[in-house]
Amino acid sequence: MAIVKTEIESWYLAGMSYRDCELLQIPYHTNTEHISKHEFEQMRMRSRSMSRPQFLTKMLCMFDVGVAKKQNASFEYVWDKFVSKTT
Repeated sequence: MAIVKTEIESWYLAGMSYRDCELLQIPYHTNTEHISKHEFEQMRMRSRSMSRPQFLTKMLCMFDVGVAKKQNASFEYVWDKFVSKTT
């Protein structure tokens, strides 16, 4: 059994390096544990004029698991417990 935050947006942001955030024109966070859906959406809207699906897709293309594990403890837990064991 695992318990994760329902606001998965913090995980998207967790995988972004400082440079990635600069490219997306969003603030960089060293800890994304407390990023809410609302805060994430505000960042997206300040970014370039991309739709939500385009923005999320762009983030996934840039996503770095190593960075995400450092910046979000719940992501690290789920990755280490469930994902890394299957790869």
